[in-house]
Amino acid sequence: MGFMFLKISAISRAKGHNALNKAAYISRDRLIDQRTGDIFDHRDRADLVHAEIKTPNQNPTHPTWVRQREALWNAVEQHETRVNARTARELVISLPHELSETARYDAASQFAQGVANRYGVAADLAIHQPPVNGDPRNHHAHILLTPRVITPEGFGAIARLYEPSLSLEAPKRMHFLKEVQQLRVWWAQTANHEYIKAGLAERLEALTPRYRAWLLEHRPHDTRLSADHSIDTETVAMKNDQKAIAAYWAYRRAQLNPKEQPQRELVIQPPTHQQQLGHDNDFSL
Repeated sequence: MGFMFLKISAISRAKGHNALNKAAYISRDRLIDQRTGDIFDHRDRADLVHAEIKTPNQNPTHPTWVRQREALWNAVEQHETRVNARTARELVISLPHELSETARYDAASQFAQGVANRYGVAADLAIHQPPVNGDPRNHHAHILLTPRVITPEGFGAIARLYEPSLSLEAPKRMHFLKEVQQLRVWWAQTANHEYIKAGLAERLEALTPRYRAWLLEHRPHDTRLSADHSIDTETVAMKNDQKAIAAYWAYRRAQLNPKEQPQRELVIQPPTHQQQLGHDNDFSL
């Protein structure tokens, strides 16, 4: 079993964060904040393997400055004017140490491009190798996401992720914890594809151990327990996810319309988002 780690956090001006400082840190670069004049220099660190910026579908009609790190994050800092603005969102993922450097890059690059395509944002990807005298398995990647979608004119609306199912209401913003859970599935599929290509038996597990234990006790026939989270069987995995989603909305409709008979013979109340992830307050998954 491979080691799964995915953490998502917000870069918030209210907490004293700066998107340029974070971008300089993950890319081990020197960037200047044109808004404040601050200089952020992290070139003293020597663990950078690769850094690049992904745009949605690599659309050539996007402005050229979107692909230039200093210009991109200066534009973000200047566009978000609120004192408590969230100027970025950061993903940190652990890269499988069993894979080659090329395979780790392929997995991280494909995942970052998929996130950029899904959200419609720019994704600043930086891959780091283990630090000197540190754990030699600590290969990881940072993905810094812009808060707004990228359009041919520049920045568009605030990036949103919608419920991947039909509901009684109009599509709404996905709950933060549900978003993390879906990202875990996508990353597991991407990394497992590289495991398969390398002929290795290891796999990443999208479900947290606590949530898997909860399912085994309360829902032993849940399709997610048997889903193969690899990109080669993505269709099967997504069908399994859709079964779980259908069961959820069948429950919702039964609650709102008691006279309507659910399609499934047995409807079980879904767990809370905290139970799904197995963590009450920790988003480091």
